[in-house]
Amino acid sequence: MFRWHFLARETWSVFADAGCGMLFTNEPVPSDGGRVNFTPRAGMGGTYALSDTVRLIGGVRWYHISNANTGESNPGWDALQVYGGVSLPF
Repeated sequence: MFRWHFLARETWSVFADAGCGMLFTNEPVPSDGGRVNFTPRAGMGGTYALSDTVRLIGGVRWYHISNANTGESNPGWDALQVYGGVSLPF
């Protein structure tokens, strides 16, 4: 994932992110798809500082799963992904 905090203040920020990964499964995903799939995604979100080292993070993004036409069939899945969490340094 690549993330750009295009609006960053001391205690909060707004960002855009995009990336791509791979998904390896024992069974085809979807059922008429493949066992090796690509997972591009893009969206927006924000952070809010609870302390100097702890931030809440959340956002929404488009998420896609497909084999990118590497198999006989390429039934892709598109979804809206909503997420939230806590960001801690380590």
